[in-house]
Parts: sequence; structure tokens; C-alpha cells
Amino acid sequence: MKRFSIKACALVALLLVALLLLLAACGNRDDEDEYVPYVPDAPEQAQEQEPTPDTDDDVTPEPSPEPVLGRRNVHEIRDFGGRTLITARHIPFGAYLDEPDPATSYNYALDRMVWDNARGLEQDFNFVTERAYFADYDLTPILTASVMAGDPMAHMFSMSAGMWFPSAMNGLIHAIDTIDLPGSDILGPQIFGEMRGYALGHYWLTGTTEPNHDGHTLGINQDIIRAIGAPNPIDLYNNGQWTWEAMLDIMRLATRDTTGDGVLDQWGLAGQPGDIVVNLIVGSNDGVLVDDNFQYALDHPNTLEALEFADTIFREGLWQFCQETGPHGGWPVNFWAHMEGRSAFFVSHTWNLGGGDMPFEFNVVPFPTGPSNTSGNTWLGNDRWGPAFAVASPWEPAELLIIVDELFNWTDDLELMHAQGYSFSRNVFHSEDDVQRQVSVARTMNRDVGMIVPEFAWVFGTFVYHMIDQDMTIMQMIETYRPQQQEMLDFFIAGSN
Repeated sequence: MKRFSIKACALVALLLVALLLLLAACGNRDDEDEYVPYVPDAPEQAQEQEPTPDTDDDVTPEPSPEPVLGRRNVHEIRDFGGRTLITARHIPFGAYLDEPDPATSYNYALDRMVWDNARGLEQDFNFVTERAYFADYDLTPILTASVMAGDPMAHMFSMSAGMWFPSAMNGLIHAIDTIDLPGSDILGPQIFGEMRGYALGHYWLTGTTEPNHDGHTLGINQDIIRAIGAPNPIDLYNNGQWTWEAMLDIMRLATRDTTGDGVLDQWGLAGQPGDIVVNLIVGSNDGVLVDDNFQYALDHPNTLEALEFADTIFREGLWQFCQETGPHGGWPVNFWAHMEGRSAFFVSHTWNLGGGDMPFEFNVVPFPTGPSNTSGNTWLGNDRWGPAFAVASPWEPAELLIIVDELFNWTDDLELMHAQGYSFSRNVFHSEDDVQRQVSVARTMNRDVGMIVPEFAWVFGTFVYHMIDQDMTIMQMIETYRPQQQEMLDFFIAGSN
């Protein structure tokens, strides 16, 4: 296991203003290795500053104002004794261990503040950070073996749902909500950080409260909406009229032959068919894939209702497919079909919108909720990644939580902090309303163990092919694939124990 050490390094203060700001920060250490934070060049003064008046010896001068880039501690500073914190994977910001580059950063000033905060944190609390490198597929076996040996391969590491769930089942990571740390932001007000990864009655991950743009939304081709004379889905959404039926009406209106040659060349919906069904349709109706006893549950009433809606879409031919490869075409063809501009709706991610440069006018809106939805959730997924704490680490869980609290509190300006989370979305979407709708769905995601088990949700793509071919009823599909899906579940749960 190769490790790379990140040490606090000295920067030479070339500008007098940088030196003055450093002195005003009242750092906690006087040694010559003290980290000097990044300070932007000060603007030229329009006028000369008035001279500072003389003061008598017995007059206490006013304290210098706190510098804008100074650290704001959540916890009282303590000495961690120069110990080494070993982290693995993306913990917790790109700018934490990788110094930001102004040529590649979406927002260099903010990335630099995160970097400076991390370096100041290491100095204030007296510890150093090393990074462990390994392939993602090695995480669980290496973590298991190293924890059992009493020497975990990392003390803090980022985990996706497919990693933290088996780790929690095996007792390899600490439950965050069992840590005793008075004054913790993550355990308390959750202004900067939050608990994530809920399962087995506990939370297993931490994460920031920054806006997240990774949720699934429904893209709208406004050129087609106008051409067919349909109501704008955004207006329907804003007026509380955005339903499955409203979406279905628009999809039926959009699916047509626009050239008069007798061949359909425009559709209601585009995207990878299995993703459409499980992520959007099942998720928006509070559907269930796996029950609380880890049993296959696609016969749940909400899931059945969602599959019936999906069946209508695919049996009626409202979904765009490649004419050359047919409806059973491959993943890339289906996933990127919306770029042709021939579907009224499409499955939208911030990263499949061409960086905002699309061949048609587009907006995004949350997927409409189904008739049995009681949660307000609009899609189905699994928990986001986040830092987890290894059992048997020489670091106490409370100490690790202190570090994460401090890392997440890289500014006391929440508007500035949120700007960091909005940076990517604002480079893609053309309106702030789209940005806000996109980030809003991060809070409307249904969670299901079935979205964690590798390949379990792939069965929905197979279901779609049966819907298109009309060779099975929905219940026949569910029962035909029950044995293999349950076997997949049993294997995953057994490997998590």
C-alpha cells in the first residue's frame, strides 16, 4: 500500500500586506514552519491612508480586525501530538489534499479557502495527513483484513453506498450517531456538516450541507414543447399540476411523424430505459425493491403501480429508440439519445447536458410524483459518498469527528459555502431557477437497499424489453426473475456478515 505524505509547507510572504494579515491572524504556533494562507492581492488605495495617531503607553489599542480568510474553529483547539492521519479516497473535498490550480478550478478562490483551512487545521491541532492509495474494489477486503488485525489501512476514508453498507454490517466502521462529542456541528445543528448513510438504525457517514447537483431530474426540450403546443412543464410544476398524467399527455402529443413519411421521428421520452423505470418512475411513487427483511419486493403495491405506468410508456412507443439498432440498442445509444433533440423529455444529469451547450433550448424539472407517493420524493437512488471512520483506529472516533467538523467549517459565510456547491451547476444551466430545481432533488431521493446491491436494479432494463415485445405480463416478469434476484440479494447480505 503506497502512501503519500502531505505536510504543511512554508510559503514566503512577498507582500507586506500578506505579512500584516498573517500577524493579525494571531496564529497558535511561532515556529518557522507556520503555514501562510493564501491572500489575494489587495486593491490599490484610491487615497493615501491617514497616519496612525500616537497613543499613550497606558491606552490599550483597539484589536486588529479578524482577517477574512482566518479559520473559524468549531471546537476548542487541542494538541493531537503530531500524529499521522491516514485518509483514503476523496476526503472530503478535492482541495483538501490536492492544492487547487487556478487553471482548472471551477472557483479557485473558494477551493483555495478550503485548502488553506485544511492546512491551518493541521497546524492548529498538530497532526499531519497521509493518503493511502488502492483500487475501489480492494476497499472492503483490505479494510476487513486490516481491522481484524487491529491496524486499519486508513483511519478515515470516503465510502459509496456499496462500500459503507457491507462495512457497517461487518462492524468495520463506527456509527456516527453513537459518538460522544459535545458541541459537534454534525451531531447537532448541522450547519456545515450532516450525518448520512442511514441503515440498521444508525448513520454511518458524514457529509457537507453544501448544495448537491447530482440528483436525477427530467430534462425538457422546450423547442418541442412549443412546437406541439403543450403546456410548459415548469408552469405545471409551479402550479402544483405536475403529475404522471400531465407528463403522459405531453409525451403522447410529442410522439409523432414530423416529416409525413409514415415513420415516427419524434418521441415523448429519451434515456436509458432501465434507469427511467427504477430511478424515476418507481422512485417517484415510493416504490420498494427490497423489504426490511432483505427480501425481493417488486410485488409491492407502489412498485406494481409504477411498473404499470412504465408499461404504458413503452408499449405505446412513447420512448425514443435508435432506428438502426432497434429498441434493444446498447447503453450509450439510449443514454445519449436526447442529444439528437427528438424527445420532449429526457433523463437529466448535470454531466449529460454538454456543459450547457445543447442543440435546443432546455430546462429541468423534478420528475412528477405518482398517485401513491406520500413522501414527496421524486427518484430512487442510494446515499451519497462521505467520510467514514474505521474501527480499531488509533484515533478515537470523537477525534476524527472533530477533524471533519473543522474541515467542513471552512468558512462561516454560508452564502459563500453554498456558492461552492453551486459552482458546477451554474456553469451548466442557463437560469438560476434551473439551478435551484436541480439541487432541490438532492433532498427528494428515495433510498433502497436494492440500489446498493451490485447489478440488482439491472433487471428493470430486462423488464422494459418484455414491455416492448409484449411477451409477458407485469406479474409474469416479477415472478420469472424472483429467484435470481433473491439469490443476488442473499449473496450480497451473506458477504456483508
